[in-house]
Amino acid sequence: MRAHMNRHVVRNPFIIFATAFSILMLVLSIFVGLSRLEGVSGNLIMNLDPMNSPILGDASSLMSLFWILAAIIIINLILVYEVYNRELFMSYILSSSSMIVAILIFVATSIVASLN
Repeated sequence: MRAHMNRHVVRNPFIIFATAFSILMLVLSIFVGLSRLEGVSGNLIMNLDPMNSPILGDASSLMSLFWILAAIIIINLILVYEVYNRELFMSYILSSSSMIVAILIFVATSIVASLN
């Protein structure tokens, strides 16, 4: 009975778009990170602080961004599935937050790739 009530979550175009866009940004982030940083060894420049001195990290720091994004997408998708029938607006907020975080992770990956 419960599966029948939540069946129309899949038919909501905004939630489908938000989930697909978040997953696409995750795949693009992984592609940019792996393709541009393929031959780089040692520490990576993650960011520059206000004094223009580099903040260093290794490749596992960058890969942790991808795992965090994947976890956020999965958790938000589960939450959207659970709250859709009770609170439609909250499901839109959760879907939008997945997209925003995915865009920010893509930007962070692009910055790390361009600095190295």
